[in-house]
Amino acid sequence: MELSDLVEPHISGADIRGFLAISDSWALSEGQRASCLGAPSEKVYRAWTAAALPLAEIVLPREVLLRISAMLGIHAALQVMFSPGAEARDWLRHGRISGGERRRAPLDCITGGDLDDMMLVRRHLEAWCAGHVGAAGPAGAYEAVTEEMIDFR
Repeated sequence: MELSDLVEPHISGADIRGFLAISDSWALSEGQRASCLGAPSEKVYRAWTAAALPLAEIVLPREVLLRISAMLGIHAALQVMFSPGAEARDWLRHGRISGGERRRAPLDCITGGDLDDMMLVRRHLEAWCAGHVGAAGPAGAYEAVTEEMIDFR
């Protein structure tokens, strides 16, 4: 069975339209947008975005759909954690996510091209929304979030 048999074209078009709206709200450059989608060639990226805007049928590879799903989850969590406006964009650019040996801005994780890094941001925000802080660990290893712990700068 081919991927095109599994993915509805109109759903993929809606995914790209959602991706473009989120990218606009985060003020992502074209290069950052392409990186979020797995760095397709400029020709492929332009074809996807051009086909999605007039509601044309489009079928996206599974990995691209996973990347868009990660961005949708991040966007949804940001809507819960921050008031509308610049707060979420500020956190994306100036907040810090620990992953591996270093701490990076969430936007650097999202636009770095690695799906695992995108998912790291998504998991961090989902845990934060659930009232947990810290890295993933054994059951009960999370500490409840208090107002003093939240830094929205």
